[in-house]
Amino acid sequence: MKTILKNIAVLLFFLLTTPATAQYSSDNGWFTVDEVSGCEGLTVNITIDASAPCNCGTSGCPCDFDYEGDGTYDPKSNPFTFTFDDPGNYRLEILFPNPFGSDYIDIKIANNIAPDFNIHSCSGETIVIDITDNNFDNYIIDYDDGVVETITKGSPAPQHNYANNTARTVRVRGLNNNAADNCAVANNTVTPLATLPAPAITSLAMLDNSSLELNYDLQPDIKYDLEILPPNATKYSYVKGISESTLKDTIRNLSLSDNYYCFRIAVRDPCNNTVAAYSNSVCSIDLNLSTQDNVNVLTWQTTDPDINFSLVRDDLLTQPVSASARSYNDTNIECNIDYCYTLVANYTNGHTSTSLTQCGTSFSTTPPAEVRNISTIVNGTAINIVWEAPANNIAEYRIKRDVNAIATVTNATEYLDEGLAPQEKSYCYNINTTDECGNNNNQSITACSIRLTGTIDSNNNIQLSWNSYEGWTNGAAQYIIEKSYSSGGTSQITTNDTSFEEVENNNNQQVIQYRIIARPVNNTLTGSVSNVITIIKPVNVYYPNAFTPDGNGTNEEFRVHGKFIASYELQVYNRWGELIFFSDNMDKGWNGTYNGSMLPEGTYAFIARMHDMAGREIEKSGTILLLRR
Repeated sequence: MKTILKNIAVLLFFLLTTPATAQYSSDNGWFTVDEVSGCEGLTVNITIDASAPCNCGTSGCPCDFDYEGDGTYDPKSNPFTFTFDDPGNYRLEILFPNPFGSDYIDIKIANNIAPDFNIHSCSGETIVIDITDNNFDNYIIDYDDGVVETITKGSPAPQHNYANNTARTVRVRGLNNNAADNCAVANNTVTPLATLPAPAITSLAMLDNSSLELNYDLQPDIKYDLEILPPNATKYSYVKGISESTLKDTIRNLSLSDNYYCFRIAVRDPCNNTVAAYSNSVCSIDLNLSTQDNVNVLTWQTTDPDINFSLVRDDLLTQPVSASARSYNDTNIECNIDYCYTLVANYTNGHTSTSLTQCGTSFSTTPPAEVRNISTIVNGTAINIVWEAPANNIAEYRIKRDVNAIATVTNATEYLDEGLAPQEKSYCYNINTTDECGNNNNQSITACSIRLTGTIDSNNNIQLSWNSYEGWTNGAAQYIIEKSYSSGGTSQITTNDTSFEEVENNNNQQVIQYRIIARPVNNTLTGSVSNVITIIKPVNVYYPNAFTPDGNGTNEEFRVHGKFIASYELQVYNRWGELIFFSDNMDKGWNGTYNGSMLPEGTYAFIARMHDMAGREIEKSGTILLLRR
């Protein structure tokens, strides 16, 4: 908002007609304006008075108009009308021709704010208007039934009675003293009510031992009071007023661990300050849990709900309980399990009250069964251990590797053992159990990972061997030898042995991978998988130590030979270290020439750099003897 006088002036360049008669006179009385106060967007019309030194805009009377008082004289097509777009205090000044001087009048522009107000309904189709805004001297209320009322700031909240229950839009705008009526209008819609309806407390939920949350179903434009019935009390008492827009509310500073409280909502008629109706009553629940041998005992205190109770265990509905019941024995439990119970009181119309959740750990004395089936899946440097859970509910599995404890697992039947070397050794595992009651079983089947080894000779004869798998009570049914090439393609061979031999004659594939998959007799179990071994066929690089490019068709070029070569470069140098031949094609050799001319007999140096299909770098270098016959 502008709070100081501003100076904007407009230079009159051409003649204009004089506007209509104004209501407010300038300091010297030389001109008048129709408005001196209003909200943003106020348009002020200027009229030159007959007492002025001359009539601005006529011949021989050029005047300068300064509307905002900042000394700026901008031309304006109609200098007798100006709109104030921003709030603030302004001095409108007209500079008459010499020697007459100037005259002024002060203009006050307020923020164009739609006033805040609330509507409160009364019985008998009457409303009360509560204007919370204090920015204006007066407020104009249009009740949308032909009645318009003006009240001053700070006046008592006005009441208005309608003839029927037709929905109305009440409009309120601010109006300062001696100001234009051009300020923004606030709108609120209301439906007059013959009778104020009862609200509803739709739910009560305890948050902790000292606070709870209430959810409401309230109607607009009605005043509400929350009331409480404390323990051992016979009469409800006032807690606080509730806004009509409140959907949920948190009530604090209660003693809920050994008591229960009831709540209701009173509907307040503001016209006569009486209670017009009450909501339903909803009460909290004091729920307690006692864990005993093989039974969890629940007890509670509250009032009888309209329908019944619902007992919820671990977020699942267990069963309905009679409205008059105050205890329940849960025997459908397992040892050393944390059970959590919530009690819900069911009232009519779907309204509910929910207790705090009470949790306890059950107990028993029966030891768990041992783990009888373990699978091991090798994956790189890790082994994933998967086992079949015993019939008992197990709280903890203790995993041993080669008799050393390595991990404790809860709520799972697998474990990833990392940082190993399955290519180099087989790892053996035992799994001991502890049930929910803390009872232990230190017996377990032993499961050793499958370690696969393999060799290849110069004739591409491959031999594989692995250890038998003993981690299942009923044993292994068969072994699957899985073979794959690095460029794609997988095949499988089934065997009952723990060794395998084959000749690999695929000249298009250098890299072969093998792994063993053990299948259990009990096909509901997970299979066990060995490490992967990679067999790389030899490249067998060779080359001659001399060649004779004499045109007889034999030994005409010097070439480097090999299998499974992916990339290749051959460089030949003379005795002075000059490059005389280069080829990146293994089928193209050196014919003993340089730039088309035959080179003399002698010793030449070469370097051959290659990568095989396995990605290995191969470098061969040496000398080659060039002979001519």
